[in-house]
Amino acid sequence: MNITIGIKHQPREITAEIEDMTPDELADMVERAAEGGIFRLKDKKERTIVVPGACLAYAILDEEKPAKVGFGIG
Repeated sequence: MNITIGIKHQPREITAEIEDMTPDELADMVERAAEGGIFRLKDKKERTIVVPGACLAYAILDEEKPAKVGFGIG
């Protein structure tokens, strides 16, 4: 699962790959943080990401799909 986090008044995004969470769990964390909490999680590389909820602009959750290999038709 990949997450892209937009921060208010910042041109760059934070992108991380998460292993241990479902999309619903991650969405719940983002919603709680947006209500005034703190968004905190660990990514696949064991880095801790901490963002105050008041600074969250958006979050994009994207499930990983295996890359297609070869020359397929259609």
